[in-house]
Amino acid sequence: MKKFILLFSAVMTFSMCQAAQKIVTVNIEKLFNSYYKTSQVENIIKKQAQVYQDYLNKKLESVKAIDKKFRVQLDKAQNVTISSADRSAAAKEAEKLSNEIRVIRKEMEVYSNEKRKEMGNMTMRKRQELMQEITACVRKTAEGLGADFVFDVSGRTAHQIPAVIYAKPSTDITNQVLQILNKGNVPEKRK
Repeated sequence: MKKFILLFSAVMTFSMCQAAQKIVTVNIEKLFNSYYKTSQVENIIKKQAQVYQDYLNKKLESVKAIDKKFRVQLDKAQNVTISSADRSAAAKEAEKLSNEIRVIRKEMEVYSNEKRKEMGNMTMRKRQELMQEITACVRKTAEGLGADFVFDVSGRTAHQIPAVIYAKPSTDITNQVLQILNKGNVPEKRK
């Protein structure tokens, strides 16, 4: 088995030496951040998040209003200057309001968790869609240039060092790909 691996390595090394390989580089991070669709998607996601937050804010205002009523009823229930029947009625009303607050807060918690998860899934799905478009454009551009390999210079290794330590600037096709991606469009400013 060792002989096979050595032979295979020798053949691969020899064949790589025989044919000059054309290598190009690209900065995927720059492409993603400068792609006009990225800012559009981010703005849609922010608007959706704001809709969810506005709903929660309305519910919170409702809780605050009910809490004020609860405190008034609680004070009445503890006020010895009013009749026992009135205190008892106020205590029941305070309990009812307290339960209403608990129900609304639980609804808010469930809603918030659901929407946070939805937003995370939507963000991931949209990011993947954009990355598919970007990588397809990179692939097509590289093929058009006759490239054998494309390396992403924005990537980092597990040790947080650049995956590509050096590449000639002439191998970088980032701006070329960016022009194709943004053809006829101007990226919106990111908010």
